[in-house]
Amino acid sequence: MKVLVCDDNKNFTGIVSNFLASQNDMEVVDVAVNGKEALDKIQKTQPDVVLLDLVMPELDGLGVMEKLVES
Repeated sequence: MKVLVCDDNKNFTGIVSNFLASQNDMEVVDVAVNGKEALDKIQKTQPDVVLLDLVMPELDGLGVMEKLVES
């Protein structure tokens, strides 16, 4: 399962990424630190799962979901 982690807290993304990478059936394909970067990386990596923070700079998590529904 390909996972994209999106959160502006770099310590949190590191902890979550390390945990997920230790799982046999999961691969962290990338990390995004803001909403615009999240949209770009979702399109590029086509993850199966996106762990998305709701409060992020540039575009919040709800904005990311709205943009995905529009496209």
